[in-house]
Amino acid sequence: MIVEKNTPFDFFSGWFDEAKQKKDPDLDLMTLSTVDADGLPDSRLMRLVEFDPRGFVFLLNGNSPKAAQLDGNPGAALCFYWQSIKCCIRVRGRVARIDDADSDRFFATMPRKARVRSWVARQSQPLIDEDEMQRDIEACEKRFSGGDVSRPEHWYGLRLEPTHIQLWRSDSSMFHYRESYARTRDGWEKQRIYP
Repeated sequence: MIVEKNTPFDFFSGWFDEAKQKKDPDLDLMTLSTVDADGLPDSRLMRLVEFDPRGFVFLLNGNSPKAAQLDGNPGAALCFYWQSIKCCIRVRGRVARIDDADSDRFFATMPRKARVRSWVARQSQPLIDEDEMQRDIEACEKRFSGGDVSRPEHWYGLRLEPTHIQLWRSDSSMFHYRESYARTRDGWEKQRIYP
């Protein structure tokens, strides 16, 4: 049964909580799609760190191809799929950088090893010498031993501020529930659509 909701965030929050209760292993995973300078699409899995009515927040390496793509074209799309409750949420909008204090706060929630490696990772660059990379990691671990691992400047958070959200939920009758929301000046325009 589908409960009437006022905004797509009411749906997202409700479905997120439902998937969390079912211990969905991919609860915070989402596909982020961007477009490169040649107009070709690019997608990768990312971790959602926060959501609220302003949008969906994730962290990234500012030296990565995805950061360059988003600098060139801030339009992006997200896709969430939670197998445990058989639902999918698609989001389109533009990204904006969050402030440094929030980036620091979210960075601090990452596992320590990931924070250390963020200092040495040359994301998507050719890996010529794995031993050199390991030495860099060990040197960085030594540098931060016994202390907090601060956020490197090239790591920061972005918020995708949605303009369109589409909801889909599987139904045993094969007439799946599907609804589309478009942001307006006054809030959200909702439309039920064919599956």
